[in-house]
Amino acid sequence: MIKIKKNGFTLSEMLITLSVVGLLGVLVLPGLIKDTTSKASITLLQSTVSSINDAVQNEIMKTRATTIQDTNIYKSPIMLQRIQTLFLIIAIGLTIAFFFIPFGYAPV
Repeated sequence: MIKIKKNGFTLSEMLITLSVVGLLGVLVLPGLIKDTTSKASITLLQSTVSSINDAVQNEIMKTRATTIQDTNIYKSPIMLQRIQTLFLIIAIGLTIAFFFIPFGYAPV
């Protein structure tokens, strides 16, 4: 009788292993992607709020005011228009970011 030496895996062993790995991937990956996109959105929102806060604080310091109402922003319609434009640009940017990041189009 000739003994056949077994060196590799059978086809059924490979298929079972690949199906288990694929099933685990299907179950785990959506949760990881959701966590990553929500963290990216939160970070983007925090940096935007920080930028707005810095701009307001700089204006208060520049005019030596105690509140934002004492600055030139409310007295000058041109300055108010610039700030409204800035908020509009930020709102559009956040809308685009919150729309595209969940679908995997996040900037690298």
